[in-house]
Amino acid sequence: MKIGVISDSHECRKSINAAVTLFNDSNCDAVLHCGDIISPIMTSSLSEIKGKFFAVFGNNDGERVLLSQKISLFGSIMNQPHSIEESGVRIHMTHEPFEPESIGASGKYDLVVFGHTHAPYLSISGRRVSEPLRGSDFVAGEVIVLNPGENCGFLTGKSSCAIVDYDRFRVDFHQL
Repeated sequence: MKIGVISDSHECRKSINAAVTLFNDSNCDAVLHCGDIISPIMTSSLSEIKGKFFAVFGNNDGERVLLSQKISLFGSIMNQPHSIEESGVRIHMTHEPFEPESIGASGKYDLVVFGHTHAPYLSISGRRVSEPLRGSDFVAGEVIVLNPGENCGFLTGKSSCAIVDYDRFRVDFHQL
């Protein structure tokens, strides 16, 4: 099971397309978008994702009705926070970082993903990875808390996303 994670696209089609290509080439079974897609027109790129697509609204997603309508044709978008289970992986999704480490420590989830800060973040069972862009291995049963960084690259100058690979027990960040 491979899960792609993306956040804070902010209408940057070039970066969205690069992430979609990466997720498809990596055979991701599911893709999670942690909010701030911004414009419904961006859904044409996101609709090219081959795996299942799940998203939560971010604080800058203004046209929520049209975003919902467009995304419902190929996936789903929900208010934050939202929890799903996909192929046995219990996932908690949010845009704004509402105490992600506490949520991870609750024992209710295997994967906690968030966005909003535009900064890559990774911890595994409460142990923060000091250089998240290098990725990390993990052990079955460990809880992963991550922010994939900003897809748009507007604030940091670096466009990124992440892939959690439950077959290899590895989290990798990708600069686009």
